Parts: sequence; C-alpha cells; structure tokens
Amino acid sequence: MRENNFRFGVYNGWLVLLADGMMNPSIVIAAFATQLGASNVTIGLIPALSAGMWFLPQLYVASIVRSYPRKLPVYNRMANIRTTMYMCLALTSFLFIGHPNVLLTVFLLCIAGSALAAGITGLPWLEVVSKVIPQQERPLFFGIRNLGGGILAFGAGILIRFIMGSGLPFPYNYSLIFFLGGLIYTAGYALFGHIKEPEEPVQPRTNVLEDIRNIPNMLRADPDLRRFLVARAFVAIAGIAEPFFAVYALKQLHMESNFIGYFLMVIAGVVPLSNLFWTWIGTDKGNRRVMRIATSIAVLAPVVALLTPPELPIMYLLVFVLYSMAQQGYGLAFGSYTLNISPAHDRSRYLGTMNTLMAFMVFAPAFGGALADHQGFKAVFYVSICAFVLAWLFLSKLRKDA
Repeated sequence: MRENNFRFGVYNGWLVLLADGMMNPSIVIAAFATQLGASNVTIGLIPALSAGMWFLPQLYVASIVRSYPRKLPVYNRMANIRTTMYMCLALTSFLFIGHPNVLLTVFLLCIAGSALAAGITGLPWLEVVSKVIPQQERPLFFGIRNLGGGILAFGAGILIRFIMGSGLPFPYNYSLIFFLGGLIYTAGYALFGHIKEPEEPVQPRTNVLEDIRNIPNMLRADPDLRRFLVARAFVAIAGIAEPFFAVYALKQLHMESNFIGYFLMVIAGVVPLSNLFWTWIGTDKGNRRVMRIATSIAVLAPVVALLTPPELPIMYLLVFVLYSMAQQGYGLAFGSYTLNISPAHDRSRYLGTMNTLMAFMVFAPAFGGALADHQGFKAVFYVSICAFVLAWLFLSKLRKDA
C-alpha cells in the first residue's frame, strides 16, 4: 500500500505540474486576456486572483480540518470543483467569443473559484502526504515529483508553441489549451484520490476569529516575524510586473504569439538547475542569503525588459530566466524561514497567519494594471525595481541563523 501511495503522489505531481505549465496565469491566460482586449487592470487581476484566493482561506481551513480524522475527502470535493472550473474556462472561451465582456467576467469567476478550491485543498494535501509518505522518503518523493514535473512542463511549452503555430484561429487555439489542461488536471486529481489515507485522532477546532484578532499582538511581540512580513510585502509589490512581462512582449515588442511557448519552455527549463543552486546556497549559507540573492536576480528581470530592443526578441527570454530562477529561490526560502522563526508550540498559527496576510499583498498586480493603463508598462517595471531594492534592504535585517 505504501508503494502505491508513493506512486500515486508522484504521478499526481507530474500531471499537475504539466497542467500548471499549460495554464500559466501570468503567460498563457494573460496573453488570452490581452487578445480579448482586456484592460491592464483585468490582466493584473488574473495572477492576483490565482494567488490571493489560494492564500485567503488558510487560517479558516487550519481551524476546521484538524477535527477530521481523514483529510482526503476534503481534497476530493475541492478537486471536483476545480475540474468543473477548468472545463468552464474551455467552454466559455469557445461559446462566448462574441461577447468579450461576458467571457472575461465568467473567466475571472472561474479562476477565482478554482484558486479558492485550491487554497482549501492545500493544507489537506500536506496532511495526507505527511501521513502516507514517511519522513525519510519525503526528499525522494518531492525530488521525483519536481524533476518529472519540470520535464513535462518543458514539454507543455513545446505543445503550446505547436498549437499557437498550427494555424488554429483565435480563440479556438486557447480553447484547446484550456481543454487539454483541464483533462490533465482531472487525471492528476483522480490519481491522488486513490491514495489510502489512514485515520488519525481528531483535534478540537480552534476559534479562527480569535486567531485573527490576535494577529496585531503576534506582530508586536515578534520583531523577526514583523521584519520578514515587511520584506515579503515588498517582494509581493515588486510582483506587479510579473503578469505584464508577456503582455509587454506581445504589445510593445510585437512578438509573435508562439513566443508564449518559448517563455514557458524557458521557465520550465530553469527550474531543475536553479533548485540545485538554491539548495546548495540554503544548506551552506542559510535562508537569508537565498532570499537576498534571489532578490538581486529578480530585480534584473524588469531591467532587462526595459533594455530589450524590438529587433532582438531573443534577449527577452532572459527576463523569464531571471524571474523564474528568483521565484524558485523564494519558494525554497520563504517557507523554510517561516518554519524556523515559528515557536514549536505555535507553528500552525504562524503559518496560517503569514499565508492569510499574504492573501492581501498578492493583489498588487491589479494595481500594476491600473498604473499600466495610466502611465504605461515601463512605469510598472520601474516600480517593481524600486520594490525589489526595498525588499533587499529589509531582508538584510533578518536573522542569519533562521
């Protein structure tokens, strides 16, 4: 049974990461919205909804699922909702092309619904993995998941480049992408649903309102948490540029739409090598060093975007190399640093608090869209550069030993 659980978990990761590559909100979905004529505010709202709606329910979910002996039924119910949302994306892009405003509204609702369901499944997924994958096997488990998923995500870029260059007219090219992505997600969720999860003793529910009221006291009492939160806030603000990298390439540099596939291939190709680099830095120098180096790399992405001339589109691929590499560093260090500064007796509340507060910060790209509408894309990139610099300064004040 344990071997089957391991395999189902790995195959789930491969398929979900493949689908994530095909449905990348900052590249594929943002490019689709751009061709529909969406405003920059709407384009900025797409990744903000994807991330924000994931973070938002964390404290509430943590207070509820602890009272369930098995968490997999929660995952399965939310997976059904996510599957429905993805299929709606494909259908609406096909059926409502003559009504772009209706299409965009339904589209955003589907993205928000899927992201909220994903946020609810996040904690149950971790709980199930912690129960069925022994601690000594987890590095191998996540390593195989991420390596295979990264290779498949690279393949997703090749597939999207093929679809975009196939002559299939808009919006049917995107409808096909969304339909295939939805099918792959469905298969991935179904595989994880086959895991045999043992029951565990239930714990009483906590009072989520009391946890929320206690957030100011927690921040006042813990300067490490407070400084870390400010640094993450500036990183989130700097993220206003992320959904506009692809849009800027299409609109201002006049790149062909099949470059979207190249962007995805670059992002996927960077992941395995950058993970090795960040693991080495984190092990040798600690999480603070990882975050500072990642910020130093991330700030170069909008700089390269500003400097790329229209006649040299190949240079623009460096934007996605730099930004993807930095995001892998943040992904490794943010969670690890939070765990390290959290008191052992209060770790769940620290994690839930950090994730809930981040829900509001990741809506920065929507404000970036408003800025792009009024001042242009270059203004968004300049704000991103300034925010990364401020983030680096606050990261320098964090503990070295965490």
